[in-house]
Amino acid sequence: MNRAVLFTSLVALALGACSDSDSGVAPGTPVASTTEVVTVGPISGFGSVISHGIHFNTNGATILVNGDPGTLSDLRVGMIVSIKGTIDDDTGAARASEIRFAADLVGPVTSVNRDN
Repeated sequence: MNRAVLFTSLVALALGACSDSDSGVAPGTPVASTTEVVTVGPISGFGSVISHGIHFNTNGATILVNGDPGTLSDLRVGMIVSIKGTIDDDTGAARASEIRFAADLVGPVTSVNRDN
């Protein structure tokens, strides 16, 4: 069998495996596609939470501040946060499912070296 025939056969098999017939979705029905994301960076704005230029809708998101439950009002511009969520592949709309902030330094200061 030559390569062109083999390639065409493999493509036909792959496309057949992608059929909607077993998915319970009527053929031709648009199916939303999302990508799960995790981003770490500073908050640059609100109205949602904006980080890395992405506006994350925060409705229903879990917010954790230093491991404890928090609210959106606990967060400030400039805080470095980890945002877990999804981005709609078609519209680019982003939705946060979890926002975490943890202070960089935790614990008592035991000494300070003023020589440096």
